[in-house]
Amino acid sequence: MKGPLGGREGFTLLELLVAITLLAAIMAILTGGFSLSLRSWEASKAKMEGHYDITEGMYLLSGQVKMAKRAFRVDEKNKQTLVFSGNAGSVEFVSAMPRLLPSDKADGFYLQKITFDGNKHRVVFGESWFQPYLPPEKVRWKETSMGQGKIKSFRLEYLVRDNDPGKPESYGWADSVNSDTIVTGGKVPEMPKAVRMRMETGGEKENFVWPPMVAQIYEGSEIKMPDVKR
Repeated sequence: MKGPLGGREGFTLLELLVAITLLAAIMAILTGGFSLSLRSWEASKAKMEGHYDITEGMYLLSGQVKMAKRAFRVDEKNKQTLVFSGNAGSVEFVSAMPRLLPSDKADGFYLQKITFDGNKHRVVFGESWFQPYLPPEKVRWKETSMGQGKIKSFRLEYLVRDNDPGKPESYGWADSVNSDTIVTGGKVPEMPKAVRMRMETGGEKENFVWPPMVAQIYEGSEIKMPDVKR
């Protein structure tokens, strides 16, 4: 139908249907793009939060290692073993700073350990009150973990003195330290000067490597053994 000036009064039904179809298509494209952007943002946010948690956990572990103390475990034959011992996958030491246990209910020293759990892709931090005469298998640990399902690999290294008599005093990184070293002849085994933690997480860009974290050990005074067994 034409108006007084020969123009059209409105749209035909076909034109209206085409316009509605085009509008629906545009809305679908915009909605899809918005949803994709939202999912990408949420994934990036979750990844950043995961990185923050792991970074915070690494700083916590580093802080505990820095405060490691020279302490000894005593067996039934009264033989002393330096508690600080470790390998590439775990380390056990004594610290004066608690993380999981109430400080007002302990003697002031805490047995702690850091272990990589490859099955669950996480790092576990364990803590117990230090009791020199308690056998290792009877220690009851309180544990927490970081990076659940995210940590692809975790490795510990130890800065130790080079004992080669033909070389001047120097230090190098080793894969293990003081593994069940018993104190003999009054010679006390040394603690490492530092512990280095290397880590790789899953889902990262190709060739991405987390910078290693080095915890320098500020060893305090030697812990005196109690006069009576507990």
